[in-house]
Parts: sequence; C-alpha cells; structure tokens
Amino acid sequence: MLKSIGAAAFCLLLGSCAGLPREGWVIGGPSIEKGIEIRLEREADGTETAAIRSAHFGDGVVVRGFVASGAGGAGGAVVGSGGGSGGTGGGGNQESFDIELSEIRYFGNWPRGWTDMVLEARGHLRLYEADGRWNCEVLEIPAIGAVGSAEIRFGDEYLTGDRAAEAADNRMQRIAAAVAVWREGNPAWFVRAARKFRLSKPGWDRGFAEAAGPFFFPEIYGYPEGERVRGPLQGADGIRWDTGYSAERFGEGLRSVRDSGTLYRDWEEARDLWYFLAQWPFFWEYVLPGGGTEISAMKS
Repeated sequence: MLKSIGAAAFCLLLGSCAGLPREGWVIGGPSIEKGIEIRLEREADGTETAAIRSAHFGDGVVVRGFVASGAGGAGGAVVGSGGGSGGTGGGGNQESFDIELSEIRYFGNWPRGWTDMVLEARGHLRLYEADGRWNCEVLEIPAIGAVGSAEIRFGDEYLTGDRAAEAADNRMQRIAAAVAVWREGNPAWFVRAARKFRLSKPGWDRGFAEAAGPFFFPEIYGYPEGERVRGPLQGADGIRWDTGYSAERFGEGLRSVRDSGTLYRDWEEARDLWYFLAQWPFFWEYVLPGGGTEISAMKS
C-alpha cells in the first residue's frame, strides 16, 4: 500500500493494471486506451505535481496540476466511513490526494504544420483510497481558460510569443463556440458513443467526425437527412459555402468564419482539438462522475 509519493512517482490507472513505462508516457498505450492515467510526481524542488492523460482527450493532451499540501494532500491520511464509489468515506485510514488543476498542454499537427500550446485550467479533484480501491472524485468541474503561450508552424511560417498565443486563442474560441452549438443539439451523443465504441481510440474521435462533420460542413460531408441547400452560395478556398445554412444553424459570430472557410481550416488542421473540446464536460460529468471512479494504484 502506498503511504506517500516519496522520491519515486507512481501512476493511478483507471480500470487497468497494465505495466507502466519506466520513462515518459506511452501515447495510446494500453492503460490510456482503457480510460485515464494520472501520474503523481515529486519535483526536484519538492513540489508535488499531477499529470493526467486519457484516450478521451486525445494523444496530444496532458492536463496538469499540483497536489495540495496539508490535510488531504499528498501523503496525507484521512479517516472516513465510505466505500469505493460513493465519496471520501470508508472504514479506517485512507490515502487522499487533492489535485488543483492549473494548465492543459496540447500538441497537434497536420500535413503542413503544428500547434504547441499551454491553456489555463481550473478544477479540483480528489484521489482517495478506500477498502483497497482507488477512487477519483470531482470536487470542482474543470474549466478551460485562455491560451497562455503557444508556438505554431504554418508551412514555412513560424509563430511564437504574442502572435502565436493570439492565433491559437482565436482558433480555440472559434472551435469552442462551434462545438457548443453541436453539443446543445446532441446532448446524448457521448453517452451513446460510450456504449458503441467502448471508450477506445480511434473509435471515439472517428465516430465524432462522422456525426459532427455533416452538421458543420454539409457542403463537404453531405447534408443531414431531411436537409437541403438553402443558398445563396459563397465561394472560398475552392468550396461554395451555403450562407443560408449558416444563417439558419449558427449565430452571427460563427456565420462569417464558416462562410469564409476559416472554420473548415480549423477542422482540417485541428480536428483532435474539436473532439477534445466537445467531450471535455462529458468526461468530467460522465466518465469521472462526482461519486468517484475505481482506480488501481501501481508503482512506476
């Protein structure tokens, strides 16, 4: 049984006891495929940190935070009376780690470039042990903030500093606004997908593209059943966009970026970011419900 982080790191694996890499992460490895991997480490300066990866986030995303000090922090023991999935109760002493999320690191690429950025984040999780089981309780639903820093490669152009951060943040805002519209009209999609794709990549993101593509870009994927071309059409980047469809489906802020082809470039160059933002609230509310989720603890 683990009583403290100590000098070595250990991983908490949701639904998996697969072997862990000795160094770094195995992107798309067996533990990631099955759900969530949370790695707690003590840095050289004594700071205790957490790094969270999941197939639900995609290969290029790491959610990071700090293990809170004091009662309930790393190595702290709390006494309660609950069990495996209903909160921080249970008989006897139990290990507890409070994690305050601080940032999201994202890397994504496409044939002619890549984006590397750090997003602000806020949220509060609690890992706790009860009756030999590890659980994760969501105390504060994690929220995504603005882009703090970024580097972007567009073909021969390389952006850094404020220019890169602004470009990345603008893309984030466009995609977030778009997926919010789609999610509002498809509230149960991720629940159905959880049953159909069994939480594994690439089923989830491929299924999302097949479901969301026709809604956002019927000119490319074909119109949904019962839909038709509205017109008038507006040409951009070799594609004739249906401005009538945009006006009917999207708010004023999204219409112009869809009709100009900007939103489609976002889709082509950062589809994993669309998927990540679309499922983010679902992950915390459904995959890791507030009641807790069973976790196995292993040393790395």
